[in-house]
Amino acid sequence: MDHAITYTWTDHHQLASVKSLAGEFVYQYAENNPALLTQMTSPVHRVETAREPKRDLITEVRNVGLVGNPQSRRGAEPNPEVERKSVSSVVNPISSYAYTNDGLGRRAQIAKTGAAFETLSFPQTVGVSYNERGEVVGADYVSQSAPAKGAASYRYQYDAIGNRQRHSRQAPDAAKPEITTYEANALNQYQSVQSGPSKEHPTHDLDGNLVENAEFRYEWDSENRLIAAEKKDRTQRVTYVYDSLSRLVARRAQVPARDDARTWDPAQ
Repeated sequence: MDHAITYTWTDHHQLASVKSLAGEFVYQYAENNPALLTQMTSPVHRVETAREPKRDLITEVRNVGLVGNPQSRRGAEPNPEVERKSVSSVVNPISSYAYTNDGLGRRAQIAKTGAAFETLSFPQTVGVSYNERGEVVGADYVSQSAPAKGAASYRYQYDAIGNRQRHSRQAPDAAKPEITTYEANALNQYQSVQSGPSKEHPTHDLDGNLVENAEFRYEWDSENRLIAAEKKDRTQRVTYVYDSLSRLVARRAQVPARDDARTWDPAQ
């Protein structure tokens, strides 16, 4: 189904709102720096972003549900006269990601809280480690609640130019880690990926675009835009259509039948 998407912008040329059949999404920015997004309000929820006062690094992203809002009905017209009421963002957010940053501005720890994680018992704390080049070499997921209680550890190794060579995942209840190895060619393209007994050989065209991996074949146009992705067993094919400005205007999936179309304001 075709539908229009309307955009508005702030005086600093930042996105202010997006309106579509899904409702209106409104964006707010920091008073002292209009480039820093602080809040996004949708018809059904609000996302709040907090930052360090000096480095502007994100310290928390909180997702809060909205109640008593007529926009919660899909496609309803926004009513600026009606105040949006929110569930307490401190007591019961839908989800909250709290970040601890190290001295180099990298995320050293991620703490996950909120109703979504409590319901699904997902790991609630992630510790991240880096090598001297700033590449992620480890991530440890820790949960204090069943059935996900325990820790899952991920480790990464790279070559001298930054291509991944090895990835391992150690589950808390597994005797051995799951290991995936990678081999890159002279163009820094992965030409071999092996996970356990399974091994695949991704292939690329002369422009470096991925044309085939273990599951899909990909097609690109002369401007290196993805125009089709098809499963090798031909059970699903997805095509993409662009306008003259290379903006995606349609995505069509043949199985199951689905057609998503987009329209753009010529001024944007």
